[in-house]
Amino acid sequence: QKRRQQQRKPSRHKQRQQRAMKPPNSILISSVINAHAKDQDNFNAEPAQRAEHLLRTMVRLHDEYADADGASPFAPNTISFTSVIDAWSRRRYAPKAERLLNWMEGYGDSYARTARVDVNADEHNASILMGYGPVIVRPNAATYNAVVAAWSRAATDAKRNQGTTRNIDRTEAAENAERMLHRMIDTEGGQPDAITYASVLSAWAN
Repeated sequence: QKRRQQQRKPSRHKQRQQRAMKPPNSILISSVINAHAKDQDNFNAEPAQRAEHLLRTMVRLHDEYADADGASPFAPNTISFTSVIDAWSRRRYAPKAERLLNWMEGYGDSYARTARVDVNADEHNASILMGYGPVIVRPNAATYNAVVAAWSRAATDAKRNQGTTRNIDRTEAAENAERMLHRMIDTEGGQPDAITYASVLSAWAN
């Protein structure tokens, strides 16, 4: 009988395989999103599209599996949203980057009103509560700077008559960059820094 029990016990290799076969969580999905977002081909929209698709899948899974406290293994976070916004920003899709920021703010606010959680946003985004936690989605300086930079690049493209936003008036693009600056000042998410002001000045210079 003891021999039969030993035979039924999985091998160490099988046990390692079983431990490795865990469903994806927010940490894994965010890592893949970041990998697509950091693709160096800034003239190819496909990496940004793949990153956004994963983010929307992450949001859908979280909305489906979140518990009463608004927590799930798929909880999106500031980092995952910001990665996608930055991916579109570097590819000169300024209106797209700003629409994603608007979605991010609305999505985060909706969970902030309903989830029964009290957790520091920075701590949450650093650990994601070991892959299981509530939605803490709050734009920070990096998020807003990505959108400001997108409009600044749009102004440059308009001046050179190139890029995905070349049909946008460069004065309009500069105004949008400055509008985002004032939006940062009026929010609690992230205050402007040297990068913000440099982007706005660059937009007006073009």
